[in-house]
Amino acid sequence: PGEGEEGMRVVDLGATNPAVFTGREVRGEVLVPRHIDVQPFDAREISLIEQIAEFVNSFDTAAELSEFSHHLRYWSENGCGQLISYGEYNREVSDAIAARMCAIEGK
Repeated sequence: PGEGEEGMRVVDLGATNPAVFTGREVRGEVLVPRHIDVQPFDAREISLIEQIAEFVNSFDTAAELSEFSHHLRYWSENGCGQLISYGEYNREVSDAIAARMCAIEGK
C-alpha cells in the first residue's frame, strides 16, 4: 500500500491463473482495505429492526407471541393457508403493537 493507504494489495502477476479475491478474478492491481466497513442497513432500517426485536422480546415465549397475533383480525378473518394482506389490517396491527409496548413500558 502507498502512503496513507491501509490494506492489502492483490496483484495479478500475469500468470496463467489470475489472482482471485472474494471469488472474483483480479486483473491488474486492487487495494483491499484491512477493515471493510460493510453496513447493509441505514439508520432508519436499524431503528426498525431494533423496534421489532424489542416487541418480539417482550413475550416470554413464542406461544405468547403467536397467541397475541392470532387474536387480531388479520389472522381470524383469513383461512388456513390463505395469503394475508397485511396492508389492509395495518392500523389494527400498529395499534395493537403500540398498546403492547406502552403497557410494557408502564410496568
